[in-house]
Amino acid sequence: KNYQGKPSELCCEGGEVGFVTRMAEESAEEGLQESCIWFSAMLSRESSVEPIRARLGELGARRRCWELQQGRMTKWVVAWTFLGRKDREARISAMTQEEVEAEPLQP
Repeated sequence: KNYQGKPSELCCEGGEVGFVTRMAEESAEEGLQESCIWFSAMLSRESSVEPIRARLGELGARRRCWELQQGRMTKWVVAWTFLGRKDREARISAMTQEEVEAEPLQP
């Protein structure tokens, strides 16, 4: 396996469950709940999915999970939101209707 980064960047107290749980708890803070339509995390261990799903449920998040497979490698994606369907659709609609001018790329 080829992991790049400093040891302090590659290890987290509580592993991926601890990391994503803290991320979920931070996303549930007032002001952050509505700052993003969907939050997400990719997990390397199937055993991490259920504890994270459970904590997200305790936090009142709507959540979705799915599996990604490529060859012999499997990963799990957990996504969550604190917005109801109508709020999500309204935000997406507003974003897609805005006229946004892109700046040209500089060589």
